[in-house]
Amino acid sequence: MKLYKCHLEPHDFLFFVSRDLAKIGVTEKIIHNTALNYAMNYTSRIISFSSQPDYNRDIEKFQIRVTPAYPLDPVPEIGFSYNAVNDLDISTDALGNYPTVGKYYKIDLGTIQMMKGKKFFRFTNFEFFAFSFNDFPPRRIIRLGKKDNYCVVNFEELREIKMREASKQNIVKPSHPINPLEFYGDFAINSQFPIVFLSIPPHSLVMNCGIESGKYLEAKDAKGKLYYIFPPKDKLEEIVE
Repeated sequence: MKLYKCHLEPHDFLFFVSRDLAKIGVTEKIIHNTALNYAMNYTSRIISFSSQPDYNRDIEKFQIRVTPAYPLDPVPEIGFSYNAVNDLDISTDALGNYPTVGKYYKIDLGTIQMMKGKKFFRFTNFEFFAFSFNDFPPRRIIRLGKKDNYCVVNFEELREIKMREASKQNIVKPSHPINPLEFYGDFAINSQFPIVFLSIPPHSLVMNCGIESGKYLEAKDAKGKLYYIFPPKDKLEEIVE
């Protein structure tokens, strides 16, 4: 098993909707690891023989597993409208798996900075961690979001990896958001780590939490920065120090 720190750099507007509320699309500042797992494993389409998707069955087969991605830059909230209309009846009603025609409330695009008196647009970068169980490095180019936009993944292999275990005497704050369905352990309930649940389908993520039981990996990057990373529970037996 190899462990990587990854920076995701969009090369176009990263258009995705975390959840829909009528005609309002809400984009959270976190990329769910379910979407990232599919993108990092060359999987854009899955055939399902039932009425509901089975994410757990699909993800268990993947050789690259990732944590949710969080932004490294400030993420603005931008509202905009579409001008598209139906050519047949000049209406703004549309059907299909794409953003609703008309007013769309919130989308995270990037950061506008001032450089030499001019506005410069820079896309928001995200960071996540990747576990490789076949020793292959992560993909360099992936497609993500409703429009399958191109994103570049810059990665660095972490070193000095050690398996540790959290306890009530050694409460650990993870270096990434936690997916509860992939986590085995207990959250610390105290004022030092106020748990925040982020509602994103297909299931919620946990932010700003402390862990008082459960195995995790301690690792360093090239600059010596220390990270605490919790692997998916179904892959714990495959992890070797």
